[in-house]
Amino acid sequence: MKKKSVVVLCICYLISLNLLWAETWSATKRLTWNSGTSRYPVIAVDSSNNIFIAYEDDTSGTKHIYLKKSTDSGLTWTNKRLTWGAYQKIWPEISVDSSDSIHLVFKGDQNYLYSKKSTDAGNTWGSAKNVTWSFGNEPDIAFGSGSNIYIVYRASISGNEEIFFKKSTNSGDSWIGKKRLTWNAGSSFSPMLVYESNGNIHVIWRDKTTGSWQVFYKKSADDGLSWSKAIRMTWTTKIALRLALAIDSSDNLYAFFELGYYNIHYKKSTDSGASWTGAKRITWTQESSAPIVCIDTNDTIHLCWKEFYSTIGWDVCYKQSTNGGTSWGGVRRLTYGIHTQTERPAIIFDSNNDIHFAWEGEKSGNYEIYYKNRK
Repeated sequence: MKKKSVVVLCICYLISLNLLWAETWSATKRLTWNSGTSRYPVIAVDSSNNIFIAYEDDTSGTKHIYLKKSTDSGLTWTNKRLTWGAYQKIWPEISVDSSDSIHLVFKGDQNYLYSKKSTDAGNTWGSAKNVTWSFGNEPDIAFGSGSNIYIVYRASISGNEEIFFKKSTNSGDSWIGKKRLTWNAGSSFSPMLVYESNGNIHVIWRDKTTGSWQVFYKKSADDGLSWSKAIRMTWTTKIALRLALAIDSSDNLYAFFELGYYNIHYKKSTDSGASWTGAKRITWTQESSAPIVCIDTNDTIHLCWKEFYSTIGWDVCYKQSTNGGTSWGGVRRLTYGIHTQTERPAIIFDSNNDIHFAWEGEKSGNYEIYYKNRK
């Protein structure tokens, strides 16, 4: 019996080694070499596995949005400027819909939010459309059925930050249905949303009404016309920061957040947001921050964040779960101290479930955009 146990353990060990060796990680690739600062990378992939990374850069003297594109799994990249004008264009958000149209949302003239669309893999772009006609920040985008697109964002009302929702029913050609989602005494920040296959729209954000930052949740079952009462998701004396929200093929919801300065936790709902599990801690090191997540077609959860190491500073780190978050694999460090400062990791998967990463890294006083993949 003892020999059988040893054999089983050895087989399991060899299988785990084979799975580890089966993963192929690319070398880190620097994508920008500008005299100015390149920051805020966001990443998307279309059905042909073209990779798109949008970012802001101030080399021209004013911050504008640029696009990097790769058609060969990150080996080579082209560059295209997407915005012009005297007023800065910042905080890009990019996503690709089911028809392979690329949608870009950003903050632009007069601090309004704008959108642009490309229907030919980023080669040409339509004119900018107003998403808002007033101040807007922190946009997040999700696609519904047909030509429906949804956006949540933060805006200032009488000196207080609140969360708003808008939608497009014509693939971003125009935006309608502005809805205010929060009416709180404290400020509301960091809205995130996902679309469920049955048509429900789910939103989380962080709010300071209770005296410390906590995570809250709302749902719409009628295409954003009305919204449920806000549900408080965290009840902790620690503050909740840096949120991420994802949904798998079974419509399970996963809300990730940074709790108490530099520990990443998550909560899960299996009933369309009616109830949530207790918070589960995922990272156990001294400082983990800025979680970003995607869930591939096999329902593997891919989590990326930045991690502080006392000897070298901030690194980009990664781990995954193949069983709905019940357990998690080991931590994979992606940058190994090549930057003095590492910020804003971004992550996406392609049709082969290969994982693509982007981030901003600072060295010698300048931020640049970097890329890596895992096959």
